[in-house]
Amino acid sequence: MKQLRFFASAGLLTCLLSWANVAQAQQEGQSEANSVSQRLVEDFGFSALDQLVTPATLNTRNLAKLVQLGSFNKARAEQDNPGSFANQAYILQVGSSNEATLTQRGSGNTTTLNQLGYNNKATSKVQGDNNTTKLNQIGNGNDFVRDVATNQTDFKLTQLGNNNQLRQTGTESLAPPRYEVEMKGNGIQLSIQNGRIGQ
Repeated sequence: MKQLRFFASAGLLTCLLSWANVAQAQQEGQSEANSVSQRLVEDFGFSALDQLVTPATLNTRNLAKLVQLGSFNKARAEQDNPGSFANQAYILQVGSSNEATLTQRGSGNTTTLNQLGYNNKATSKVQGDNNTTKLNQIGNGNDFVRDVATNQTDFKLTQLGNNNQLRQTGTESLAPPRYEVEMKGNGIQLSIQNGRIGQ
C-alpha cells in the first residue's frame, strides 16, 4: 500500500512538473494579443512609446509618434518616402476636441504638431524633401493650414491666444531656408502664399 502511494505521488509530481514547464514555455516570447497596443504593453511595458528611438539619418523607415490627452481628439498621419531618408511625424494634443492631419510626401521631412487647449485644428501637408515644420498652438479655437511644396525649408509657427487663423499655401521655390511666424493675441487672420504675406 505504501509503495502504491509513493508511485501515485511520483506520478502526480511528474505531471505537475511537466505542466509547469509547458506553462513557462507559453509565457516566453512575444505577446499574441489581438490589439497592437496590448501587445506593446505586454512585450515592453507601458512606457514603450516613450522609448522609441529616433531613426538614423539614412533609414528608409518612417517614424510617427502620437500622444493625445483629453476627449474627442482626432489625429491622422500619412507619410511617403521615395528616397533614402526617414520622415518623422510627432503629434501632441492636450485638451479636448482638437484635430490634426499630417501628410508628408517626400523624404527627410520632420513635422511636429503641438496643440494645447480646446477646439484647435491643424493641417500640415508638405511635398518635397528635407523640410522641418514645427507648429505650436496654445489657446482655444486656433486653426492652421499648411499646404506647400518646398525643399530644405525650416518653418516654425507659434500661435498664442484664441481664434487665430493662418493659411499657408503654394509652391515656395523662393522661400528662405529658415523662417518663423509668431502670432500673439486673439482673432488674428494671416495668409502666406509664395513668399507674399497678406491680411
